[in-house]
Amino acid sequence: MSGAAVMMTVLACGSGDEGTATTAASPASLCDGAATAGPVAVPTDDVTMAAGEAHFTTTLDDGTTTCVSVTPRPGSEPGEWDVSSDEREFEFNSGDAKAGLIVTIKDDSDDTDDDFPSTLPGVFPDAFVGIQTNGVYFPDGFHTQCTVTVTALSADLVSAGFRCADIEAMTDGPFTENAPATPSTAKKLVKAEGWFVARKN
Repeated sequence: MSGAAVMMTVLACGSGDEGTATTAASPASLCDGAATAGPVAVPTDDVTMAAGEAHFTTTLDDGTTTCVSVTPRPGSEPGEWDVSSDEREFEFNSGDAKAGLIVTIKDDSDDTDDDFPSTLPGVFPDAFVGIQTNGVYFPDGFHTQCTVTVTALSADLVSAGFRCADIEAMTDGPFTENAPATPSTAKKLVKAEGWFVARKN
């Protein structure tokens, strides 16, 4: 792994919530793990998920390579299904100013280009991914720089792996309310790879 290798574990929930972080000289093995396998059983009603985690490795244009583990605090809701008559949307959202992850997948009933995969693992073609690392937010605003492979998609379990490349930094983002005094000076996310899982219980 090139650059400075750092392992960061973040306890946080929601956007902008303060978390705590620890660092070590080598990356966590969880960053080399894989998304959890599960069924396709998209819910017909709204669902909140009270447990989850995300692990991913990022490389920035300042040469820094970081392994990030995001674990929501007890009582938070890192995963949420929002279901209506014309769309079904799932969002994973957890982190703080140091590190965080947002992944949104949405299936509109009148658009066949964004259908959820019917068999797993399957690539979702129009996912949004936003990555917070080293105090900087990198959103894939046009849904073109990340590939999200869904491995579980149900009311009880949602999981996916993702890969991203060449994402420009955003000055203000959903996790920057309590931003560190000296965030990274990186202007681009060179690459990122990892996975997340959200569970109802």
